[in-house]
Amino acid sequence: MNLDGAELLFKSSLHPPVIHCAYYAVHQKMTSQLLILNNISLEQLNNASIKSDKSSHIYLLEEFILSLQRQNVERNDWQDFQRTFKDLKTLRVKSDYHDEMIDSDLSSRAIQKSKYLLVILKSKR
Repeated sequence: MNLDGAELLFKSSLHPPVIHCAYYAVHQKMTSQLLILNNISLEQLNNASIKSDKSSHIYLLEEFILSLQRQNVERNDWQDFQRTFKDLKTLRVKSDYHDEMIDSDLSSRAIQKSKYLLVILKSKR
């Protein structure tokens, strides 16, 4: 749903919120997958994140990478996922919190990164 919103915003040349929506499409899917893979509730995930003293977004990524490693996913594959997610997160922080120009190139890259990550997430059921 968030990715559909990102694409509609892109078509309307509203580029900063494109990145926000593209990022959260991945974040929400990754959260959902982690809950299923680890057979835990959202409350359990949130509590573990708070106890970790890490950003909830970093905690989520680290836990998801650990779950990929437990599934014997190739090192290059999970490292690529991790790198791409961090790139998308950097774009989201830039878009949401910094007074910088967000143009069609950046928002297009965010959509492409999001689509790539979502394909991977959908294959890890």
